[in-house]
Amino acid sequence: MSLVETFSRYLVCPKRVEQLQSHGFAGLSLHRPTKDWFAGFWDAEGYSYSGGSSWHIGLAQKDKSVLEAIKKFWDFGRVGKLSWIVSKEVDRLEVLDSLLAKSRNRKKKIKLVADAGLDLSEV
Repeated sequence: MSLVETFSRYLVCPKRVEQLQSHGFAGLSLHRPTKDWFAGFWDAEGYSYSGGSSWHIGLAQKDKSVLEAIKKFWDFGRVGKLSWIVSKEVDRLEVLDSLLAKSRNRKKKIKLVADAGLDLSEV
């Protein structure tokens, strides 16, 4: 299996499929995001922050279609010009639970737990 075939299993952005097809790669298709895919994407492009009595989880990305795919996957969150942000408590807890189970970036997980005001022993 070629690198492009392996990579194509993780395509969730129509723009990326079009780019690869314009370079001669055929048979590519879009896939729905998974929690594993989301965790990897968050490990690379995600962030958390706390402000006052609230905390937030987000992703930064220039390609808005990726952010829209993430919003559709979770069925919540707000897409801005360059980011997807989760602000509602119940939604944040669902994403938090998934990231604690799937994320491989220990440093970001520790910050996320601290921003959420949870016990660091959960990481």
